Amino acid sequence: MKFRYSLLISAVLAGSLVFDTFSAPLPYTRRTRAYSGWDGAVRGDSTSIGMAGGGNAVPESIATAETQPASFALSMESLEAQINRVRIVDRYANPQGDVSRETQGGIGLGLPPWGFAFTFYNPMTQVGRYSVPGSTVEHDVKVSLKEYHFGVSRILVRDRLSVGVSAEILNARYEFGAGKHSRSKLMPRLGVLYNIGDRVVFSASFRPGTNLNSDLSVGTEFLPGFVQPMYVPAQLAAGFGYLPNRYFRMGFNLYVPFAHGESSLLADESVSVGEKTTFHPRFGMNYILLEYQHLKIELDGGAYYEASRYSNRSGRLHKTGAIDINPAFFNTSMGFDIANDYKNYIFGVGIDIVRTLRFFDIIPKHTVSPTNQTAPNPMRPSAEGMPEGLTSREPKTESGPDLEDVGQIIKDIPKRTLEKLSGETPTSSKPSKKKPKKKPRKRAANSDRNDGDEASR
Repeated sequence: MKFRYSLLISAVLAGSLVFDTFSAPLPYTRRTRAYSGWDGAVRGDSTSIGMAGGGNAVPESIATAETQPASFALSMESLEAQINRVRIVDRYANPQGDVSRETQGGIGLGLPPWGFAFTFYNPMTQVGRYSVPGSTVEHDVKVSLKEYHFGVSRILVRDRLSVGVSAEILNARYEFGAGKHSRSKLMPRLGVLYNIGDRVVFSASFRPGTNLNSDLSVGTEFLPGFVQPMYVPAQLAAGFGYLPNRYFRMGFNLYVPFAHGESSLLADESVSVGEKTTFHPRFGMNYILLEYQHLKIELDGGAYYEASRYSNRSGRLHKTGAIDINPAFFNTSMGFDIANDYKNYIFGVGIDIVRTLRFFDIIPKHTVSPTNQTAPNPMRPSAEGMPEGLTSREPKTESGPDLEDVGQIIKDIPKRTLEKLSGETPTSSKPSKKKPKKKPRKRAANSDRNDGDEASR
């Protein structure tokens, strides 16, 4: 798991293996069918893509809050921010092999029993350079759906259940040359995470479907009827995650977009999209290979099946993987998502602001020690360094700061910065008075223990 209260600012360039692209005439002179606002490829950062979307059941990064609003209260205790710039080539959605360029990211804060998140991303983008039959004029054409999610979650039921809800702005965008048009709608999403026990977590979320109606009179002189309605399917996700310790986790997630009204591809109105309910199983694992004071390496691997929502295509199996190498306060990542007519390679470089401040003694060192291990046993149960929402009733020797501590640390930053610049030794931030932790209930002989974590320190 990531250290609590870590802030990541990164710019990720996700470059696909680029196919040859060329302009082509659209096979119609008037648009008459709607568009579909969803496709089955996994979106997110290197961890989310490396885990093939299976991390929705064991949320780890801000990207998982896009589809699971309950994530930050129970399974994450961090302040995280990301901005990712991605380039994706998908011949299913864009038959010519044109590159879709998207910006996604967000910011999230987990302070049990509460969690908050804001995210934005593109679940669907169709692009191309087209001319209309009978005309030699070429235009850059783009139809996309941009979503903005505002989520809040809270832990309930004896620290076992996290319930989250998000208000989501769906913004359908239509671009034809210099002309632009958009239509927005507000939709709710409900998510739950339940700690079954023995570090097994159940995850589920649901958002109803909708139709972003458009003004059919809006178009261009070259393509009448271009601005058609966009159907966004109802979406159900459910799965299980297993987190025996802070350095290994795995998750399985079944994503189900339901059927919606009649729609078709931008490139070809004869290709129907989303007219049947499909099932997309996703499985992934994350493992911290080594973790020391100024170096951490994480590995991700997974696979998912993208059931085709296109009438002229069959389903495809995606194989995914990623590696994150984080020396000092830097974050570097490489990942891939490979399938038939879909090759996406991701390279990222970022700076962890909180680790930077710790490195220069602007804020205190983290209260949770690194494991100081290479290749730790991934199946050894341990509560050390785990989110409080998952382990509040388990004994552990270290825990992260609470809300009062974070407030005091932030308040002391200007003073400690001046002391550092003047060559003085920064004064330590005074921790708040914490209430004594509840005594853990007696557990069975075979329950999770902290074997090895204390010995390794």
